[in-house]
Amino acid sequence: MGRGVPALIGAALVATLALGIPSAASAACYSSTPSTARFSDAIGDGEAGLAPEITGVVAVTDDTCGIGIAVALSGAVSPGDLIEGEAVGIYLDTDGNPATGSPTWDGADRVVMIVGRTGPDLPPAVGVWDGAEFSFAGARELTPSTAAGFVAHLDELGVAAPATLGISTGAIWTGAYDTYADFAPEPGASPFAFPVQFSTTPPPPPPPPPAVAPPSSSPQDESGSRRARRCKVPRLKGLTRSQAVKRLRRAECKYRFVTTKRGRRPGRVVSTSPPAGRRTAGRVTVRITARRRARASQVRVVTRIERLLSAAKAR
Repeated sequence: MGRGVPALIGAALVATLALGIPSAASAACYSSTPSTARFSDAIGDGEAGLAPEITGVVAVTDDTCGIGIAVALSGAVSPGDLIEGEAVGIYLDTDGNPATGSPTWDGADRVVMIVGRTGPDLPPAVGVWDGAEFSFAGARELTPSTAAGFVAHLDELGVAAPATLGISTGAIWTGAYDTYADFAPEPGASPFAFPVQFSTTPPPPPPPPPAVAPPSSSPQDESGSRRARRCKVPRLKGLTRSQAVKRLRRAECKYRFVTTKRGRRPGRVVSTSPPAGRRTAGRVTVRITARRRARASQVRVVTRIERLLSAAKAR
């Protein structure tokens, strides 16, 4: 993997983390140690030259419990660059114990699946190992970053204590007659090791601010200062998740997505809070309808990747 590709992907992950990520309802992680790791994969080892070519994997953590992981693919850089039939799975051993997760994936407890489609790709969705398979029932959707990557809060991935994450990845393309794959690391090799350090101790409350006289300023100055700190909520109704993210970033708004069952069109924004046109200094809540077909697509892809990995290990 050349120097340019991991640097670009690492920068993209850091930039996406800086936009803000949703916190879990009951946070176990309150602060984390920033770190970055880059793992290489041989170029030209994709099956039959038809599988998406993995050139490496990049993992990043920030100081606010944010984590980003991206698979570098030859020819695919931005969200939405996967084509119909392509998919990428990022398998994570979140507790550092290979005996507690999927035996096929060296103890992976979670999988983040990204599925390419004609039009907007399915957003990264988290499957949880239930002892027999990865379940996508009520799958949590994560914020996409790069063509085959995501950012999330550590709690969203089930990382309950500091550990060395095991990272394994697989990319496939399903054609008319067969499915072709590339893996990183190679089948039979140990997962990439990514140490994650964080604190589960909440910080002490800040001291009360000292009583000071308000600065003298005109109402016009105060109003202008408030406007400078607020973003104007863009019109998002009817857009897909990826389209909404682009508009929110352009408006420099912090945001979070909430899945709702109310809506006729799956995978589309139905409302925002505050509504479009309002200015806010807080986070914009975007309500988006669940994708009814996404869960079945992700389950099928997991089955295909696991079948190919088992066959590769048996050779």
